[in-house]
Amino acid sequence: MKPVVHIHCVCYNEEKLLPYFFQHYEPFVDRFYMYDNYSTDNSRELIKNHPKADLINLFTWGRFSEKALTKSRNTGWKRSKGHADFVLVCDVDELLHHAEMISTLRQFQDEGVTIAKTRGLQMVSDQFPATNAPLIEQVKTGHEDHRFSKAVLFDPNAIEDMHFDYGSHECKPEGDIKWSEECLDLLHYSFLGFEEKWQRISQHAPRYGRSNRKYKLGVHYTWTKERLKEEFDVLLAKSAIII
Repeated sequence: MKPVVHIHCVCYNEEKLLPYFFQHYEPFVDRFYMYDNYSTDNSRELIKNHPKADLINLFTWGRFSEKALTKSRNTGWKRSKGHADFVLVCDVDELLHHAEMISTLRQFQDEGVTIAKTRGLQMVSDQFPATNAPLIEQVKTGHEDHRFSKAVLFDPNAIEDMHFDYGSHECKPEGDIKWSEECLDLLHYSFLGFEEKWQRISQHAPRYGRSNRKYKLGVHYTWTKERLKEEFDVLLAKSAIII
């Protein structure tokens, strides 16, 4: 029997990535809990129309608040206790990948694994995908980045709290903890075309809250176009086929 998997994911204006997100996870995810930060594009309709998805409003007074997103990541998954074997707490641009995901999850259950180790991969492309083919088939270039080796998959019945830090890059889990020996790939698809990335930053910049500025959270949303181009060129230069 396939393990029951629930996703808990925050979302804001992800209409372009959501189809790839759902396409990737549908084969092994039973329920999508989408915490939408009042998107102004077609994201909310895409979520509402997905048969496995629940739209949950995440209100932050019209501001991008990393503190609010972190609170959601630390509490939302608890609704899956007693209803799922594993939960996946991620963002829309994060795809957890294994060639044999379902059998690997069964193996985790047999071994008593309660948290999966991941290998973080920063994926980079000079343009946004042009077809409906799976994202992992269209963009295979990137590089390892330990900042994205996040503990996104875990057993909600064994774990009491994850204590995710901002961005979920660090955590201090509590409960019955047994890490997997095998790593799953966590692909971070944030840099898919320079102009696409700049448009994304331009959308978020006016929503950048004072608390983010105070604690220096999500500072890339304050970059100029020139600063972004420098970063994008560096990432492209060190990227190679990695999956």
